[in-house]
Amino acid sequence: MTLKTFSFRETLAGHGYDLDAFPFDDAYLDRLLGFLGHDRAGVDLNAFARDHFNLLFGFLQARKIEAGLPSITAETRALSKAQDAAFALTQALRAVRDTGEAGQRLIAESGALPDPRFDQDGVRLGDLMRGAQDQSLYVPLQALLFDLRVALQRAKIEKPRVLPMRADVIGASAKIQDAQRVRAAAQDDDPEGRYRTRLARHGLVANSALTHFAAQLWDMWPKYSDRPFTEGRYEGKGIGNNSATLDFAETCLKAFGADYRRSLIAQKLRDVRELLPQGEGQQENVVISMRKIGG
Repeated sequence: MTLKTFSFRETLAGHGYDLDAFPFDDAYLDRLLGFLGHDRAGVDLNAFARDHFNLLFGFLQARKIEAGLPSITAETRALSKAQDAAFALTQALRAVRDTGEAGQRLIAESGALPDPRFDQDGVRLGDLMRGAQDQSLYVPLQALLFDLRVALQRAKIEKPRVLPMRADVIGASAKIQDAQRVRAAAQDDDPEGRYRTRLARHGLVANSALTHFAAQLWDMWPKYSDRPFTEGRYEGKGIGNNSATLDFAETCLKAFGADYRRSLIAQKLRDVRELLPQGEGQQENVVISMRKIGG
């Protein structure tokens, strides 16, 4: 019996993978079957080979997609660049306003556009260029740009930090003081909670290949094992979680060329066990947390 058949090899080659690069030898197969609680005589090996290939191929494709996703650093850089551009436009509009005649012509032309792109609910660009009084030129548009910069700041995944007191920025440049006003406006009643929520959501994206693998294993496991699908219980520092499912998953992932922390794999197994519906042959498991009983 081999996990490297011609059809598997051909499929992988068509997507740029070399099946021979993976250490799928007899010892590897026997280890996986042992975690399932069987030897070769107790499993339909052809079916198992197909499902194992699906695990591999699904993970490789998910990891390829994941590799193209932007990092938090890249996201933050893009949002900051947009913030800087909005601030630069605000400053430029102030400079045009201060020229006097050019500022008046700009307002007149904005209200006389023959085919305005922005004309919604009776609001046009000219309405954003002039306030209730002539001395408030550009104020509505500047307020809109400020709100845009606040929204861009809130969209960042940054660990909340204590904002400096106003006295700390006295004497600082106008740009620094303006940035402080944007950060202060971007705060809410629970910045730490919002940060944790967004970080967790981004983490799901960042580990999407592992999540996909765990979901596939959830469907595959009851076909070949009577053992419960579980991440196991925490046995203490240096040992981690003890589980045949976790051992199976970790062994597969290492053979697939992935080096995830065992605790992260356990977390993803727990996530799918708690979130995905139970199919036939999947029994409900009660995992004891050693922390809850003082372990």
